[in-house]
Amino acid sequence: MNRKRKIHGALVPIVVGIICWVFSAHFAFGQQTPYPTSWNVNCNGYIGLLIYKYNPQTKQVTGTLLGTPVEGFLVGRHLMLHRNPKGNGQLYDGWILDPKLGAQGQPYYSGDYFIAGTVSEFKGSVDGVYPWYGTAAKGGSVGTQKVLRLSCQNKENAEKGCCCFLGAHTYKFQDQYVRAFDLTFDTGRGFNCKSNVMIQIYRANKWETVKTVAAVSSSGNSGNNLITVNVPVNSKISGIRVADNCVCCIDNSSVVIYFN
Repeated sequence: MNRKRKIHGALVPIVVGIICWVFSAHFAFGQQTPYPTSWNVNCNGYIGLLIYKYNPQTKQVTGTLLGTPVEGFLVGRHLMLHRNPKGNGQLYDGWILDPKLGAQGQPYYSGDYFIAGTVSEFKGSVDGVYPWYGTAAKGGSVGTQKVLRLSCQNKENAEKGCCCFLGAHTYKFQDQYVRAFDLTFDTGRGFNCKSNVMIQIYRANKWETVKTVAAVSSSGNSGNNLITVNVPVNSKISGIRVADNCVCCIDNSSVVIYFN
């Protein structure tokens, strides 16, 4: 009897230890990493969210990127993710820039966390390497962003810039519900060039014109004449385009998108 009691007493801490290990492993995902786990990302022109959970014991992360499941590892500030949209394997490699870890004696350019890197895509015999970057989502929001700002000056349009003499500026992002957007644009080709500018959205796998604006390329003695148009949407879309087929050409543009 005494021997049984001794064995039983020895097993208790072992069993308790196993239970604690299983409990801690089960709840490890969701524990806090020193860095953000929600990011507003631009993946070679595709705009959306990266959201993941982090396991500090295994360094593993699981979550979604542009609405597609991803998994990988976060080791220090080095993030590695695997994504498989539509059967095309993608490897995301990125480094988190920490505002507290700038060069000695040099102020960091921004007070926010930033991540940047490359994505390698495998399409049969054709491979590609593209850039991607992200900024920390404010307030730890989960789900779609409330507001998204894009501009040709930041090369966030498919044409990768504002100039010169482009027939359209195209902005692409994850398919999601958009309440409305404010589009600001300017046409070029000198003074007093007049054109009908089409504002289009990409909905249900096709472009459709939702508004046409009579535009003039100049105002008084200025060659710039910025026009801002508010466009209600109230449906799911994945792109916005401003175009005049280069009658006067689109010389500048930016868009503020309001999500649900």
